[in-house]
Amino acid sequence: MKYCVLIFVALMTGLGAQAQGLERVRWGLAMADSLNGARVEVVETPDAAAALSDLKWIEGGSKMLVYGVLLFSDNTQNARENARSVAGRFADIFPETVVEVSYESPHFKVTAGKYIDKIDAIALCGKALPHFTKAVVIQHEIANPTKQF
Repeated sequence: MKYCVLIFVALMTGLGAQAQGLERVRWGLAMADSLNGARVEVVETPDAAAALSDLKWIEGGSKMLVYGVLLFSDNTQNARENARSVAGRFADIFPETVVEVSYESPHFKVTAGKYIDKIDAIALCGKALPHFTKAVVIQHEIANPTKQF
């Protein structure tokens, strides 16, 4: 449990690349809970710090490059419905993996996974290929979820 909290905190706070935000979260977690006095101590390991510093931030830290799997891309008349169908099928087969339908004119796209490491995306692509024969590893931008800190 302690490691789950540590990983969550490291991801949510470290992604912002803002020491001030990380310190605020550490301070908040270190405060004793009013009901039972529980508190959390956050320790950043050197390998976690190195992994966070290797993230590929762009546009002043508001977006980041991640790897995923492109399952579907189409601009035909039925592209929206087909994209939703592909996303639903993927979610049924791989319920633990994030799948998204997006529209980038003129294409509807279905992507799965958001990985910092390309190896993870390659592994997902290998699992998806028997079900989605056009699956391919891609790199794309996502918004920084910690910019609100």
